[in-house]
Amino acid sequence: MQKLLHRTVERSAVADQTGLVASPDLVTHCFECGGRVERKTNQRYRYLESGLRNVWLEGITVYECRRYRDRFPEIRNIRKLHSLIAAAITEKRSALTGSEFRFLRKHMRLKAKDLAAVLGVTLTTISRWETGAERIGPANDRLMRCLYLFWRLEQREPFDSTQVFERLHTQFKDLGARPRVNQITIKANGLTS
Repeated sequence: MQKLLHRTVERSAVADQTGLVASPDLVTHCFECGGRVERKTNQRYRYLESGLRNVWLEGITVYECRRYRDRFPEIRNIRKLHSLIAAAITEKRSALTGSEFRFLRKHMRLKAKDLAAVLGVTLTTISRWETGAERIGPANDRLMRCLYLFWRLEQREPFDSTQVFERLHTQFKDLGARPRVNQITIKANGLTS
């Protein structure tokens, strides 16, 4: 998370390890090397800071280090971005991967030991699922998705709650299949407000 904070630009401010530095218009130097950066708009960016290798952001502003070509995305609403990613993960028809499971847990701000207690498994099992050393069973996959939906209700995040059971029923019939990594693309215009 520390790397995420100093590698992203959030809410019209650039954050580094020490806190807020400047507004995006004043970003002129790389956080890593101190060299000059170039501001590029309408870019495609692979959002590895999410912990997922399959998330792409389109149409965003990126600051690129002229010396090392490191790229720093400008993300004005990181909570909304993470909610959109989590929604895409829970709506996919194949089983969750370990990294997707971890993303959902972290997005809900759950400690691994607390999630283990809720699911009735050991902390070691959670760790094995998240690292991909052990496959997440269909029952725990479904339960994790349901926990996320209940968490969204608790957070009062907008979604059509009248279709929850229908969605769960249609989604869950294919969850016995092997996990698949689907590309997730979030367009910048979906991150406003």
